[in-house]
Amino acid sequence: MFTVATISIPERREGLLAAMQSVANQTYGPVPHLIRVEQPDQFGTQHVTRQRIALMGAVQTPWLAVLDDDDQFHPSYLERMAAAIDASPDAAVAYSYCYGHEHAEGPFDGERLQRENYIDGEACINVGWLNLAGGYQLQEQGLVEDWDLWKRIHALGGQFVCVPERLRFHGRAPRNVTG
Repeated sequence: MFTVATISIPERREGLLAAMQSVANQTYGPVPHLIRVEQPDQFGTQHVTRQRIALMGAVQTPWLAVLDDDDQFHPSYLERMAAAIDASPDAAVAYSYCYGHEHAEGPFDGERLQRENYIDGEACINVGWLNLAGGYQLQEQGLVEDWDLWKRIHALGGQFVCVPERLRFHGRAPRNVTG
């Protein structure tokens, strides 16, 4: 059902290893895990978007689970996402809450989505909907590629499914994966 895609840069080896371990520790799977490590010519969303675009051709499953190298999945993340997708077979995007992004919580709200990017980029995306929306697209500096993608999927009528649990760890959030 899922392919996990992780992007990284050479200097973030330890974070990448922790992200990889969080995929290996999933109660669901095993799943393919695509990893792209590339030295950026510039930091920021342009680099992230180019790496995500480069990985898309290798995805052979119906769903893409995005995981950046400074983030980690709770061991039950993919299992909980699969259950939510099974319960909502028309879903385009399934997302959960995230330690370290507590400000970005709440059920799906299309009006809120137009004002703020409250759905973290590390969501599960139906590849058919991703392609229908034109995939990841390079943005002007300062604009966030996942927020743009969420708005395009929503404009096309895509359904967003929220699992209201903290099942991911963002950046420097505490890694209490057992509780």
